[in-house]
Amino acid sequence: MRSLVLWLILFIDTSCQLVYYSKRYDYYDIDFLIENPRLLKGYLMCFISRGPCSPDGKTFKAVLPEVIMHACRKCSVPQKRLARKAFAAMKRYLPQEFEQLLKIYDPHYQYFDNLERTLASI
Repeated sequence: MRSLVLWLILFIDTSCQLVYYSKRYDYYDIDFLIENPRLLKGYLMCFISRGPCSPDGKTFKAVLPEVIMHACRKCSVPQKRLARKAFAAMKRYLPQEFEQLLKIYDPHYQYFDNLERTLASI
């Protein structure tokens, strides 16, 4: 009986652990992206399906809905910092395109505010 209880506790603990996104992008040079308006716009146009996507852009675009909807729950701390800077730059430098991004990924404006609050705490 005791081994069954221990097994159940171990099973519940491992099944509740959150799986994070790949650490491959933990140290992505976000400052280079932000300082390059053409590159920043290229990524944003990829995200809103109005331009081609680089391999990195495709990767980011694939997780973008989940990142917005679940407030970057699977993001590591470095990824949250990256997301905070990227979203802030898009919002500041490309407001019209950023608004289109929100209409696509958060059409009822119910998730992004929570994401911003979560990212601001990092």
